[in-house]
Amino acid sequence: MTEPDDLAAALTAVRDQLAARGLRFGTVSPDDVEALQAVFEQPLPEAVHTWFALFDGVDDASTLTTASFAVFGNWTPISARRSAADRELKGGMRNEICQPWQPWWLALMENGGGDSLVLDLQTGQLLTYWHDWNNRHVEHADLGAWAAAVLAELDELARTAGRDVHFTEPNRDLLAAIHRNPDDLGAIAVYADWLAEQGDPYAELIRVGLRRTEVRSKRPEADELYMEYERLSKRFRAHIEAWGYCEPYQQRNGFPHELTLTAADRLVDTDELWLVAPGLHTVDVRHVTLAAADFRRLSDSNSLSQVRHVHLGAQPAALAAFASAPRVQQLSADFRVFDPEGAYSRPADLQAAADALQRAHVGGLTRCELKEVPTALLDALGANPTFAPRQLRLDGGAVGGLLAGVLTRGGVAALELTGEWSLDASRSLAEPWVASVPRLVVSGGSVAAVRRLQDARFLATVASLTVQLLAYPDDAALRQESVQLVVRTGRQGGGQWMSLRYFSGPLLAQVAAGGGLAHTEVLSIWNAREMTPDHLQAIARGAPELKTLYTSEVALAEGVFDGVELVARNRFHLDEPAS
Repeated sequence: MTEPDDLAAALTAVRDQLAARGLRFGTVSPDDVEALQAVFEQPLPEAVHTWFALFDGVDDASTLTTASFAVFGNWTPISARRSAADRELKGGMRNEICQPWQPWWLALMENGGGDSLVLDLQTGQLLTYWHDWNNRHVEHADLGAWAAAVLAELDELARTAGRDVHFTEPNRDLLAAIHRNPDDLGAIAVYADWLAEQGDPYAELIRVGLRRTEVRSKRPEADELYMEYERLSKRFRAHIEAWGYCEPYQQRNGFPHELTLTAADRLVDTDELWLVAPGLHTVDVRHVTLAAADFRRLSDSNSLSQVRHVHLGAQPAALAAFASAPRVQQLSADFRVFDPEGAYSRPADLQAAADALQRAHVGGLTRCELKEVPTALLDALGANPTFAPRQLRLDGGAVGGLLAGVLTRGGVAALELTGEWSLDASRSLAEPWVASVPRLVVSGGSVAAVRRLQDARFLATVASLTVQLLAYPDDAALRQESVQLVVRTGRQGGGQWMSLRYFSGPLLAQVAAGGGLAHTEVLSIWNAREMTPDHLQAIARGAPELKTLYTSEVALAEGVFDGVELVARNRFHLDEPAS
């Protein structure tokens, strides 16, 4: 355990070095410290007082620099007041969804997604708390160890300054070989060797990425490799974020695999993006506002030549040009219309959106997401004979004439119902003319909507069923109706591929006992709380045709399932169950 005086000196050194790089932190007040102590109902250790005296949240005016990313990565220090609120919120959660929060944990940082870096007041360790994953990785032995690691990282940044060859003077010939064939691991290894010869630490990130690909979901090595990859990737985050948003789990073999473009001004250099992301597979352009000509230039860029999937945003003036471009017509497109401001209330924009959807379909629209759009647009799409996306996602709101038109024409391979999807949607799906929906994804809804959906005749045709309970369920009746939806599907002969997310051990046992897994060959269990060997045995008894089980409880499942392939399943593994 680091002595208080030594800890204060180390943390002060970290703060001063970050301040010299443009990062500013808040100033804690005595009232905030008193409020934090009141939440924990006990005096807080001196280390906590020292921490918040130096790192009471990040000043909004701070400049995020390479140094700050290297230190914090995706974590952001929070204030004492925020930590107190976080403790009250997560400490009061008692449901099947969020992983349990221990009363002796104190949050120091968060990532904006419900996850925290916490100080364990019993052991002094720094742990990662993932709200939807039960891995509690010990990041550092105590705050002193964290400070020592940060100072070492800052020294390494200073030592390797100017050696970021990959982002400044890359080997274009070697990257071109990767760009032509992103799955050529040998070519990637050659490039890593070349970077190592130049003294570029990015070589180590690529090598760990290649190792992750090799081990896939073999736990615990896969978990440890991800943590190592995340640690190494922090120092390069600023370079990637100059283009857009890409988490470590969205990267493959050291390069961005999925990238959300956010920096519109950088798109004038789109032809250079492939140097940063030679294996780019998915690009999201929903968050950039560009003119039609800019979208067209983006679609023709060499950087997108290996892209296989594009997320399109709801910008009526630009969509038609982008969706009709020859390059885009070779892609699988994901078109999302999110219209909370009512932009499509204007007839001209409504027609532009409908035209863009039609053109995108001709070019290969595979997925369309509609959220909070006017009924007039839904009716127009339902009446459009060329609009038949392979995947259709409805996020709440009305359905108008959309489902009747699209499902009658056929061709929809996957239907997703999420958010506050309505009883009207269930009524439409229960009509006899809905003969087949091979893949169904259900999340949210209401008790009445989920109950009505159980009457749909097509459930027997659902080969792939995904049911996700709400993140913060306050309605036990809705959970039970979701269980009955799975049971009805299995009893009618559907559900050969099943993904049950946020189902607790008792709920999974109830599904199995009811016959919901009678025909299931592949089962993916995501974030199952309260799982015991008895629950797993109930699943084994209720799933006689099971061949593959994806679960985060592999160790618990070993010896329970005979002749079943057990595959580790967590939020960061590369393997995704194929439906």
